[in-house]
Amino acid sequence: FVCLFLLPVPAWSMGDAPDPRLRVLFYNVHLFGTLGYPLLGPLLAFFVQSVAQKSIVHEDATRCMEIAQRIAVADVDVVALSEVWDPELAQYLISRTRERLPWHYYPPAPLAKALGSGLLLLSRHPLLSVTFQGFRDLAGEDAMSGKGFIVATLNVPRLGPLNFIATHTQAGEGRAHVEARACNIRQLY
Repeated sequence: FVCLFLLPVPAWSMGDAPDPRLRVLFYNVHLFGTLGYPLLGPLLAFFVQSVAQKSIVHEDATRCMEIAQRIAVADVDVVALSEVWDPELAQYLISRTRERLPWHYYPPAPLAKALGSGLLLLSRHPLLSVTFQGFRDLAGEDAMSGKGFIVATLNVPRLGPLNFIATHTQAGEGRAHVEARACNIRQLY
């Protein structure tokens, strides 16, 4: 689940407003790969799959190459990806899209978690500032992750500074999952 919020920073009169379009692509890519642990990754993936009770790796390297190719030619200003769990696959995406989207942010994984945030932000426009905040409440298999939200201020020539928020909230339908997701959304405010 990805939510994106665009909050304009500058104020201008309606008569001289610039072109307000900002082309945004967001996609849950479901890229586990080796989870950044080439030797232990398959064992960790097996553990995560056991907890989640479903397969998590689906030809990730091949899909990552195709995703990078598609993003590299897309006419977009900002790309927010979720479930980029493998830092090596994140670096591949960054390197293959750098020509059109030279600015990026991939939050570091918290030391106490098996997985990072899974979020990757790619931008055509400079990132003036960027922060990551981890969620306080996560349940089930998501508790093994560092899920949270990115807050970035983009310098968009047509619009000026623009705040951009990307997140991937708690997954699942059980009561604990729904309550954690509600807490995640409250934390955004």
